[in-house]
Amino acid sequence: MIKVAICDDEDSIIQEMERIIETSAHEYGIQIESEVFYDGEQLIRYMNRNEEQFDLFFLDIEMKGMNGIETAIHIREHDRKGLIVYVTSHESYALEAYQVHPFDFLVKPLQEEKVRRCFEQAYTFLVPEDEYFEYGIRKNKYRKPIRNIMYFMSNKRMIEAHMQDGTVEEFYGKIDEIEEVLKQGKADFWRIHQSTLVNAQYIFRKTFHEVELTNGEKLGISKQRAREMNEVYVQNIRKRMEG
Repeated sequence: MIKVAICDDEDSIIQEMERIIETSAHEYGIQIESEVFYDGEQLIRYMNRNEEQFDLFFLDIEMKGMNGIETAIHIREHDRKGLIVYVTSHESYALEAYQVHPFDFLVKPLQEEKVRRCFEQAYTFLVPEDEYFEYGIRKNKYRKPIRNIMYFMSNKRMIEAHMQDGTVEEFYGKIDEIEEVLKQGKADFWRIHQSTLVNAQYIFRKTFHEVELTNGEKLGISKQRAREMNEVYVQNIRKRMEG
């Protein structure tokens, strides 16, 4: 899951940015969660109130009140890892803006291809291709790209890793330990059952009782996990409404 903040005082720019980013994310199977802000103060208040960490910021430099550069300085006081992309009508701001180490610049009027390329490059930086899950079978060690794993399922002492290509890898392990390992990375896995961890990028549809994957396969959600997942969902909705 990539969390994106878009901050601009022009509603038309925000709508255009959201459309391009959401379209790109959908085409590449990237899970995103975006929040929009109409001035720097609103963004900083939201981050302070919710202790929110964003992976990617799109900041308009020429906002009224707290401009984009001042907003970025405040962001950097609490967050040194989030990628900052400046959106500006004047390239002359570039030198001044580099004090917060921006990831990129986009110049208005926005060009869709440049926005898409910027977002894709940011995603590659945040979720590198070489993020792997490692496991052992007997004395042999194996590594699989995490993005190719659809879900893990425990069966007694064995773990089944169901891959995107339809193959299944089996090895000894504990689902709790795998969950802790996955939390260290950027990939978003949902614990839908005591025995099942699902890669969120492959979830096509979710109901209270099951998830349907992009390949049509359906997996059951336990009652306990369903309640926990819904509570998190409601909390996120409330945060967005309050923001």
